[in-house]
Amino acid sequence: MSQQTMNKGTAIVGFVLSFVTGAGFMYAVEKKGEAPTATADHPSGGAAAGAWRQDAKIPVGSDDPALGPKNAPVTVVVFSDYQCPFCSRVEPTLKQLRDQYGDKVRVVWKDLPLDFHKNALPAATAAYTAYLAKGNEAFWKVHEKMFANQQQLSEDNYVKWLAEVGVDKATYEKHKSAAEAKVKASLELSKQLGIQGTPNMMIDGEPFTGAQPIDKFKTVIDAHLKKAAELKSKGTTDDNLYAAMVNSYYKQAPAQPDKDEDKEPPEDTSVWNVQIGHSPTKGPKDAKATVVVFSDFQCPFCKRVEPALAQLEKEYAGKVRFVWKNQPLSFHNRAMPTAIAAWEGYKQKGAEGFWKMHDALFESQPKLEDADIEAAAKKAGLDAAKVMDAVKTNKWKDEIQKDIDQAEELKVQGTPHSFINGRIVNGAQPYEKFKKVVDEEIAKADAKI
Repeated sequence: MSQQTMNKGTAIVGFVLSFVTGAGFMYAVEKKGEAPTATADHPSGGAAAGAWRQDAKIPVGSDDPALGPKNAPVTVVVFSDYQCPFCSRVEPTLKQLRDQYGDKVRVVWKDLPLDFHKNALPAATAAYTAYLAKGNEAFWKVHEKMFANQQQLSEDNYVKWLAEVGVDKATYEKHKSAAEAKVKASLELSKQLGIQGTPNMMIDGEPFTGAQPIDKFKTVIDAHLKKAAELKSKGTTDDNLYAAMVNSYYKQAPAQPDKDEDKEPPEDTSVWNVQIGHSPTKGPKDAKATVVVFSDFQCPFCKRVEPALAQLEKEYAGKVRFVWKNQPLSFHNRAMPTAIAAWEGYKQKGAEGFWKMHDALFESQPKLEDADIEAAAKKAGLDAAKVMDAVKTNKWKDEIQKDIDQAEELKVQGTPHSFINGRIVNGAQPYEKFKKVVDEEIAKADAKI
């Protein structure tokens, strides 16, 4: 994203991103005939400048919503997305940290609306509008509403939730452009820092990714508290502590080469231990390559990857095993019902029943209402009445949750997400990408014989 100027005329909104000694950031809003609404020196939220450090390598400004004192020894900068289910899961952990550490920890919010979440940017804009209009406390109240109602994100609800904190529709419209500019500036900052995916935290500049359990947060925070005490004992002032901590922990992302359309990004070479468990499979157990797919029947990208997987099955018959793992995304309202329906097919007729229901559901997409599920069940040769009863009662929800929990442990974000003998192939990749990894894994297996 290049630097932008938005909505010229009655409102002039500018934001400038500059990176000095790593990263520096300035944001300003001006309106004709009015005092600045929010700048680094005139925060709408009422915080003083002091330990706000725009010049730090991970900048925090008085125009950033925050919880905790500005001179806290540890600062957790959270890059997040209101539509991301994993971001929702990390929120209770962040609250626990604030409760346990009190004034020792500050949480600073940065927006990173993912482009495939259509409600993420509007939701972030609405939340930051509350900040501009009514300050920090109002922002966090709207923030909580967003996550508590993650599947009901809509313009009508934004208006309603803002009204609850004293921001009427006219005021919302008045500040909307400035709020969107701030959100996009935060997004640009995330790109400059090399941050990908959400939730993504920088704890005093140290990367911390995903909805991790609280003990992992505490291990990092406890180490940082010791470092902060050490720096202060050597004379670092409160105003300079955050910048000094970031200097200690932040490692700047390596410079990216000039864009070359003929070059692929570096391949993720990590190998994960993906347990198969009792998941539906097809193909021999002793196959030389096992493809585990975390997927969602309502996800259009999951449907797009199915032809590539079908081609693999055809061309590598007897050499590849396929495993299904459920990853129903929370913002897909028919993902859980369809996952339960397919699992009922598994319980009725084993793997054959599951895969027939799997095919029928993807053929039905995007029509996945109850009538469509029932029709798919009949097409798959299942007892449709039992399928619909399972959907109605959430019969297999606990089984589906086991896959969701496993996905979190494996840091799966988004769908489809595949592992080939533990190697990641992320997204609806073309057949050639899958083939390359499968060929390599089969060659490894042959070499051991």
